[in-house]
Amino acid sequence: RGGCCFELNGLFYELLKGLGFSVRAVAARVVWQKNVTPPVLHRAAIVQLEGKEYYCDIGYGGPGPKGLLELAQREQTVRGDRFTVEKNQQGWYVISRYHEGRFCPLLCVDDREAEEADFLLMNFYCAKSEKVLFTQKRIVNLCTEDGSAALTDDTLTIRKHKMDADGCAQTEVRQIICSNAEERSCILRTYFGL
Repeated sequence: RGGCCFELNGLFYELLKGLGFSVRAVAARVVWQKNVTPPVLHRAAIVQLEGKEYYCDIGYGGPGPKGLLELAQREQTVRGDRFTVEKNQQGWYVISRYHEGRFCPLLCVDDREAEEADFLLMNFYCAKSEKVLFTQKRIVNLCTEDGSAALTDDTLTIRKHKMDADGCAQTEVRQIICSNAEERSCILRTYFGL
């Protein structure tokens, strides 16, 4: 029934490793729409495949890439969303997402392999701190074939990608506000199978 990046990407890492992939666990900083530098509080993976490296993340439900993102310094489209990847002076990958007419920084990903012990304090902080979204709001995210669904507290946001005549993805966004627990339960059943 889900979890956050530490559980989801931790299990995904073990699956990839068990299947024989060359994979390393990495720590990341979520910088999306932040005015100050936030702490490193995200877990993801980097996989080597056919001589290339890819960012893999099944634990970031929001605006993150919903598939493999090659760690190459160029613009890429992943399931209808546009991203760029650059390496900064500290050796971290900066992943940016196209939003409202420009590329905005989304994640800063450490290229070095992290140890399991590195994620223990991050996980504890995310579970207990009053400064973290997880302890302040109800959060449910799900990728769909053509976009995503997200319930944040009592606001359901549905994103659907549609291709225009030029082959560019256009995103249609619809929001529904739950006015009571019954509506919230109905939304959880209908859109998330919960």
